[in-house]
Amino acid sequence: MNEIILTRRSMGIYNLKRCARYAIKIIHFTRRTISRMTEKIVVFTTTGSNDQAQEIATVLVEEKLAACVSIIPSILSIYLWKGKICRDAENLLLIKTSSHLFERLRKKLRQIHQYELPEIIALPVKAGDPDYLKWIEGSVLERSSVKKSSKKT
Repeated sequence: MNEIILTRRSMGIYNLKRCARYAIKIIHFTRRTISRMTEKIVVFTTTGSNDQAQEIATVLVEEKLAACVSIIPSILSIYLWKGKICRDAENLLLIKTSSHLFERLRKKLRQIHQYELPEIIALPVKAGDPDYLKWIEGSVLERSSVKKSSKKT
């Protein structure tokens, strides 16, 4: 009977060590996944004209606030504005960037957008092709340059 208990105990310790190693691997994987997940974002905004959509897209890419801006023309937006239901043809901009640039991008959109209250919504990218995500990172301002420029203002 004692031999069985010792065997069960040793198996328990062995399994505990295996579980601990497995848990550590999961934690490391989760940290890597979460950091990737929260680095890249897609920001949505809408415009009333194709010309303004192209102007905004060009400014954001030129200033390296976005790696890419995709313009989806001719969407229909139905919304409540100042107590009235409105229906407008708009263009949807999908802005691919990094989360460390969101505040700067938001301020730039508010500055150059024609709308009184533009839609500015960011969604995290949970996963993506690693090469594409690296391309986004290489196409926008680095985190260090954002910190330096924000200290000047």
